[in-house]
Amino acid sequence: LGLPVYVAAPRNVEKIVQSVEEIGRITDCTEQGRRLAMQMKKRLENVRLRIARLPPVRAFFITWLDPLLAPGKNTFENDVLSLAGVTSITSDIPQYYPRYSLEQILVKDPDAIITVKQEGNPIPDFRKIAGWRDLRAVKQGKVYILTEYLQHPSPLFVDGVEELAKKLYPERFQ
Repeated sequence: LGLPVYVAAPRNVEKIVQSVEEIGRITDCTEQGRRLAMQMKKRLENVRLRIARLPPVRAFFITWLDPLLAPGKNTFENDVLSLAGVTSITSDIPQYYPRYSLEQILVKDPDAIITVKQEGNPIPDFRKIAGWRDLRAVKQGKVYILTEYLQHPSPLFVDGVEELAKKLYPERFQ
């Protein structure tokens, strides 16, 4: 049809911010795009300062439960998680969203399990499931089910970073 099309597929936080500025430019809203990008950076810097010098939380992030998928290397989810003070146990896997097994999680025994609300595929009570209930994160009640914002490669991801950082480090956000 001869219509211009803009496609954004950011794989890290820097590219998400750049796409906000670029969308502002192509929609004749350059100043609004710059302002939004600056606000995003300022909010992320606020989180960084609040959790500075704290040890990162080793976590398993569930992208999807059945089949069990997690973000691998070079995904924006792992980049976003790091901004909230998380070291993902799957960040070294070369595939973008590899299948993961409970056995692999048991071996790495993360400090926390993180996921988002999944319509039509609710997260079960891991305390009642063999294997899962043996994980340190489950025993210590460090299973966090967040809003879907953490998985949005849009300005909304900043809300997800703040939400996660507040859950992991509540004493820093009082």
